[in-house]
Amino acid sequence: MQGKTPLQICCAITVSIVFCSTVGAQENPLGQPLLDAAGNIREDAFIRIPLRAEDQKYADIDGYFDSASDNASGVAVMMGLIKHFAQIPRSQRRRNLIFMSSLGHHSGPGARWLHDEKDSALANTAMVINLEHVAVVRTKYWGPSLRKMNAVSPMRWWLWGSEQLLDIVLDSFQNFNVAVTGDMENRASGEMGAVARDITSLQVITSPEIKHTEQDTEEWVPMVGLEQIARAYAKIIDGANALHIDELRPALSN
Repeated sequence: MQGKTPLQICCAITVSIVFCSTVGAQENPLGQPLLDAAGNIREDAFIRIPLRAEDQKYADIDGYFDSASDNASGVAVMMGLIKHFAQIPRSQRRRNLIFMSSLGHHSGPGARWLHDEKDSALANTAMVINLEHVAVVRTKYWGPSLRKMNAVSPMRWWLWGSEQLLDIVLDSFQNFNVAVTGDMENRASGEMGAVARDITSLQVITSPEIKHTEQDTEEWVPMVGLEQIARAYAKIIDGANALHIDELRPALSN
């Protein structure tokens, strides 16, 4: 090593790493690859952490740094909905509720496969709900400073569905004080974008200043905001379950 620079010494070193891992599949409480709260009829609802004439819910689970708003907030609401609907007897659940977490939202396919395989994956689906960036502290600029407020940030929102479902959604938002923009988005953003017009779909979402930064920590996610949107979605699911699958779809798709 004598007479060599640190760079030459460094470049002369070769390191080999052998990594072996064995992953065992663990059976979940319902015995399904996706968490599935069975209902009385063979219809699904996806709840994503993205409803099929099952209701389906899903949410992406990858993120930057602490990922508190993006997307621990969505995962938290999903877990609350799982706990709530798991306590309701199967005989009282009209539709299956499928809770799905998508991988690779920021760097991979995410929920794109739902669109690519929609003829099979969504064949019996009533509705899809996306849980993404669902609660963030509201902020206010004054001069050069960005200041937190003691309120929950209003949300952008999207619905691809019937007027009956729209009434249910807006009534639920109002009941549980979910603040949304005065007009609906003309397209779905985030993970919902890939499947937004393939099936009846719903989401609220916000993109705060601290998104994708090391400041996206838990103090930016208000507990009251998580509670508001979880309770609103639970009410929306109950309301949607009172409608036939054709009554959930937008008029142009009937």
